Amino acid sequence: MKNEKIDALLDDLRETLESLPDDGKEHRVEIQVGPHNSGYVAGGDQYILRVGPDEPTRPEASRICPQCQRSTWRDTRECVHCHLDLFAHDHAVWRAKERRRAQRSMIICIALGLAVIFFGQFLPKGMAGWAALGGFAFLFAGAVMGKPAGDA
Repeated sequence: MKNEKIDALLDDLRETLESLPDDGKEHRVEIQVGPHNSGYVAGGDQYILRVGPDEPTRPEASRICPQCQRSTWRDTRECVHCHLDLFAHDHAVWRAKERRRAQRSMIICIALGLAVIFFGQFLPKGMAGWAALGGFAFLFAGAVMGKPAGDA
């Protein structure tokens, strides 16, 4: 009985391996032995041969790869399908968002600075100088905010 199970498994494994494409890439073949096994293939009641990468089955553990649009593990460095470096991709996305945020902040500060300087001339003499100083402070803040965090 045990030899028959092993022979059946080997036949299925041979057939599975022969069906894999010869494209020079790595391919994953997984053997899952039935629920009542003792750690040996012959001790299980059943087995399952799966071909392909191991995908997450729980939604909270998965994410969609931005390159191949398939489900992959949330906390791994590479997509299990296309091997995209997810950490580098996430960092690049974060950097782009940070740059856009910094540009918006810079534009707002420069606009406020110019507005304060322009409208400061309509204030009484004693306040016009302070308005100009405040306007230049906004311009300086805009220049500083225009540089995203982490840029050298």
